[in-house]
Amino acid sequence: MINIVRALAVAALCALYMPLAAHANSILDDLIVGAEFSGRLKIGMVTVPLPPGTWTVVNVNERANNQFNAIASTELIQLMNGKAVSTISILTNLDLGRSGWQIFNDCSRKDIWFVQNDSNYENDQRCWGVNYSITSQTSNFKPSRGVNLQQWFINHDATIPGIAVYSFFRFANSGKFITYKIFENPELAGIAPEPGVTWANSRWHLDVVSRDPARVAYLEQFKARYASLYTELKKQFR
Repeated sequence: MINIVRALAVAALCALYMPLAAHANSILDDLIVGAEFSGRLKIGMVTVPLPPGTWTVVNVNERANNQFNAIASTELIQLMNGKAVSTISILTNLDLGRSGWQIFNDCSRKDIWFVQNDSNYENDQRCWGVNYSITSQTSNFKPSRGVNLQQWFINHDATIPGIAVYSFFRFANSGKFITYKIFENPELAGIAPEPGVTWANSRWHLDVVSRDPARVAYLEQFKARYASLYTELKKQFR
C-alpha cells in the first residue's frame, strides 16, 4: 500500500512540473515570434479582432495558474516607417475552466477616462475602458518565447514611450476569459511627453485632463476607434 501511495505521489509531482510547452492545447508552436498577423488572431478559445494594419509577435508565454489551468499570453507590435506606433497584449486560458476566473479590477474603477461595465462577476465579466499607463523602461518578465516588450525596444534601439494610452477589454464566463489591451503612444499624435511623471500626477489623470482640449480630443478619438471591438468580442461570451 505504501509503495502505491509513493508511486501516486511521484506521478502527481511529475504532472505538476511538466513543462507547459508539452500541453495538449499549447500555442507555443503555432504563435511564432516574428510572425505577422492582420485582421484576426486565434488564441486559445477566443478569436481576437485586431486593429487595422500588420502586427508582429514579440513574445509568447504559457504558465499554470493556481488551479493548474494553462494560461497563455502574447504581445504584438505595429510598426510604421520602422517606428513602433502601437502594441497589443492578450491574456487568455487554454484549458476549459469550471468555476470562473479572478475578477479583473479595472472593470470597476472610477478614476479613469471611460469604463463600460456590463457585468462584474467571476463567471460573468464584461467590460471595456480607456486608461493610460506609465511605461517602465525595463522589465524582469521572461516569456516562454521571445523577449519582453521593453527588451524588444532596447534590442531595436527604439525609444520606449513614457506614457501609453490604452483600451482594455475584459470578458469572462465559467469556461474561458480574455484580457485584451491596445496601447498607443500619444506623442506620435503631437501630445507633449511628461518625463518622470507618476500616474497620479500626469496631465492625463481624470481629475485634470479636462483642462487640456488636445488630450480630451485624443481620448475621445481613441475611444471611438476601438468601440466596435467590444461588440465583436462580446459575441464569443454569450
